[in-house]
Amino acid sequence: MAKFSTYKDFQKIIGTKWNISEEESKFFDWRNIAVRSLVPNAQFSENEGGINWNEDENGGAPCPSDSEINTEIIRLKALYTALKYARDRQDFYPSTEEQLDLLYHDMIADKGDKTGEWFKAVKKVKDDNAKP
Repeated sequence: MAKFSTYKDFQKIIGTKWNISEEESKFFDWRNIAVRSLVPNAQFSENEGGINWNEDENGGAPCPSDSEINTEIIRLKALYTALKYARDRQDFYPSTEEQLDLLYHDMIADKGDKTGEWFKAVKKVKDDNAKP
């Protein structure tokens, strides 16, 4: 089974909800996210009785067990917490337009290396919000 393990993996499934507070993350549908982590592109629905799963619609993949889902929820919550630095960085990076403008001016000035303004701007964000 596939499993999410990076910032980009979370973005794919959570989308715009990625950059939210720890408090707001309590409202994630962690069970749904865990199933999609275990079986990417899974087709299923949930109700009070559990998961409605059709193996034919899911390429023959069996429905993850409650134990597998609960273990994956624990792993994903820990990963989400560990990736806080990456979420924090999002608020401080210049916009895409600003970054492209910085890159353009760096290229014109032959500063497409560590002396350019784009590099300095991105490095500052990374330094100020370092990986733990």
